[in-house]
Amino acid sequence: MELNGRIVKKCDKYVSEEGSSQERPAEQKEMAYGNAQKNVSPLLLVLPLTELEKFRSYNSKIYNIQLQKLTVDQAQAFYTKLLKNTLSAGTVRVIHAILFAALKDAVKWKRLAVNVCTAVTLPRLAQCERQPLTKEQALQLLEAAQGNRLECLLTLALATGMRLGELLALRWDDIHLEERTLRVAHTARYVSGLGMIESEPKTESSRRSILLPQFAVDMLKQHRTHQLETRLQAGAAW
Repeated sequence: MELNGRIVKKCDKYVSEEGSSQERPAEQKEMAYGNAQKNVSPLLLVLPLTELEKFRSYNSKIYNIQLQKLTVDQAQAFYTKLLKNTLSAGTVRVIHAILFAALKDAVKWKRLAVNVCTAVTLPRLAQCERQPLTKEQALQLLEAAQGNRLECLLTLALATGMRLGELLALRWDDIHLEERTLRVAHTARYVSGLGMIESEPKTESSRRSILLPQFAVDMLKQHRTHQLETRLQAGAAW
């Protein structure tokens, strides 16, 4: 996991004070780095740089708390402040998941005795009733999408009910046109600073096979033909 440049410099200072890093065994250098890291913020130590900027933007006091001094009350106060700053319960839960995973790593690395995030109370999510499209609305959407580059994506979304991340990660290897089936084996999401990140579905139930209606199969065949033609035209630039 990447560390903030300032922390690396701080750790290097501890190593140079305790002895030359080039002359000491690897385990001793790791101990020196560990000693240095006990004196700085847990967020600087265990969060990826992409998430570090997110926490810094919230201007929270938790950013400056030393790793060994972080308490359940401080973590709980952090979440409460985020809610007061008009962040949604869902966003706060995402932030909690990031911090929880980071401190879990810190425990694994013997830098913390316990993960204080295991004891916090999370805000409740508002229950929103989903309103699926009616048949008439679905037909209107398909009609409006005709000729659009997203026509195939929208057709599959309506025909299968797949999540957006599952649709974006779909590969031709996952599709069996003759059998009229597709397999959900990947998902994708956008991460600020990194772009699209692909991963496996989180649960076993998310890994599934879906039977395709004929109109979806026809659309996939049409899309495949168009894609191959575009690829030939693009040549080496594809």
